[in-house]
Amino acid sequence: MIKYILLLLLTTNAYAKTVDRHSKPPEPVKKQHKKTEQTISKNDLMIIYGATELITKLEGFTSVFILDFDKKTQIIGHGDKICASRYNIGDTITKKQAKNCVIEAVFNIFVKLKKELPNLKSRQYVGLIDLIYNVNFNKNVYKNGFYSSRLFKLLKYNPQNKYRIIYEWQDCAKVNGKFEKSILNRRNKELKIFFGN
Repeated sequence: MIKYILLLLLTTNAYAKTVDRHSKPPEPVKKQHKKTEQTISKNDLMIIYGATELITKLEGFTSVFILDFDKKTQIIGHGDKICASRYNIGDTITKKQAKNCVIEAVFNIFVKLKKELPNLKSRQYVGLIDLIYNVNFNKNVYKNGFYSSRLFKLLKYNPQNKYRIIYEWQDCAKVNGKFEKSILNRRNKELKIFFGN
């Protein structure tokens, strides 16, 4: 029963508006992830819940579109791309709608992370999900986004190299080539969670 709580949250009121109001709404997550839904454990739900709570706390909330740190990207809700792609400039959203977008994003990130890095501890998944959610791993720089970054390769092939992981992790606090203090503070919070400090 508990493994369907997340899917229930995602399928109720998550798609209130879409970019094209005349198009067919997206498939519910339950249908998108038929194979995956059977493998969600209670621990997985706790990871997804923990990451969602961390993200919504650190991102804050805006009911209308604003510019992100790069001064180019329009974001809404808790700063995610899912809600931003489903709403138009001038639209407003509720905290519940924004949180549903975060849950969906976290679920998608976690499913892939668990496949690629199956040996991480729960807290490590939470810290890493927040990083991936927050950072735009530019596909022009990284062919497959995060999964072709140096940080991912370290975590997969050299996870004992703590200092190099910290360096690469903190390097993700740059905006237009310069460190942003508030983002660096967020990277350090993620690192504390990841390393259990």
